[in-house]
Amino acid sequence: MDVPAQPTTPEAGTLVEPASRLVAALRLVCGGSVTATRAIRCPPDDDFPQGLGPTASLSALPTFDEDRPTILGREQVEAAREVYDLLAHPAVREDRGLQTTLRRLVLAGADRVPTDRLIDLIVCAEVLFIKLPGLPADPRKQDKLVDGATTLLADDPVLQAPPERIEALLRLGYRLRNDEMHGDDPSRQELHTLTGQPTDRLSAVVDDIERVLRRTLVQLLSGVVEQ
Repeated sequence: MDVPAQPTTPEAGTLVEPASRLVAALRLVCGGSVTATRAIRCPPDDDFPQGLGPTASLSALPTFDEDRPTILGREQVEAAREVYDLLAHPAVREDRGLQTTLRRLVLAGADRVPTDRLIDLIVCAEVLFIKLPGLPADPRKQDKLVDGATTLLADDPVLQAPPERIEALLRLGYRLRNDEMHGDDPSRQELHTLTGQPTDRLSAVVDDIERVLRRTLVQLLSGVVEQ
């Protein structure tokens, strides 16, 4: 009933850009592990092992991490809308450094392995605090990264973390990333969160590093548009 005799195919890909922008906005405002969509046909995660690859009934799209859900509260809706609009601004879309960090942040959000998330997040940090300010990538990269973050976020009302805590967290993350990249034993590092509390969970450290970088990106997006 009411189906045209010769239906026309809708234009392909019309939702790709706004969907990707929405995912990035939710990641920046809320965190978690939001992805663009779940598979059309996807069994429960505990029914079959993950990573079987694409088949007729299993999509290759990643599923979100149920241990890190993205929760959008009423108080965050306006912030998410504002960030969504900022992401469409020409100045943001044409800034290659910002686009790199946004892509890596989204990839880190969809990953379930803390060490892999950490590698992507430190890539974000190097672009944000070294590449974008135009600093040379010399052996003092870690110091430049820390200096940029503490200067920008020392009085951030959301993080509410003193500069020394931000510095300690990012230096720890940098060392842990290097251990992972070079095959060293990360257990020699004493883990702690942004509050300075000791922890035995790498994921807790990675979550806090992500919080720092999300706040950095939100501030930089606004600054790029205002310029």
